[in-house]
Amino acid sequence: MSNHYHVVLYVDAYTAKSWSDWEVLKCWTKLFDGPLLVQYFLAGKILNKTQQQRLKEYATTHRQRLGDISWFMRCFNKHLARKANGEDGRKGRFWESRFKSQAFLDGAAELSCMAYVDLNPVRAGLGNQLENSEFTSIKERIQQWRENHQSLAWLKPMRAGNSSHDNKCISFTLADYFEFVDWSGRAIREDKRGACFQPTSHYTAVRNRC
Repeated sequence: MSNHYHVVLYVDAYTAKSWSDWEVLKCWTKLFDGPLLVQYFLAGKILNKTQQQRLKEYATTHRQRLGDISWFMRCFNKHLARKANGEDGRKGRFWESRFKSQAFLDGAAELSCMAYVDLNPVRAGLGNQLENSEFTSIKERIQQWRENHQSLAWLKPMRAGNSSHDNKCISFTLADYFEFVDWSGRAIREDKRGACFQPTSHYTAVRNRC
């Protein structure tokens, strides 16, 4: 959007805990150079006991940060601020205030929020079709399905019938989600400017394959 964005996050609290110190530090240094000691370790250099202990402390800290929403938002907002300030030729503070977050306690809340975020450009009058909703996951899902009938690896997959204890996918088919967002977007609301005036038909083609 022109002055804000929404993001729906799934925090994987277990993967980083199962990683070795090397995996944690390798992952962290994809974004940051890291201390010289970490660089030595990843390069395969032999460390003494004192250095190993300090390295363990680094790994513990970064393991926690990899599952921390605040750290994710800090890194992401810093990246966006630098790009925006660079484009505008400005310096200094870019964001007005700290981000706000809300936990989803069940699947219904999760899907409702996902639909709200995917319909943001439509409701703001920036487009009248889901395929034209720039910077949304539903546009990415539709385009990917058109190309190879697959889900994007970086978006959480949708699949019906999975256990409520299985957090690897959303318990909703892709076809049903297309239909749900399309139906919601075509509802005329007095408090919103835009709507999906042209129906999105992709969920019909997807339904038999999900």
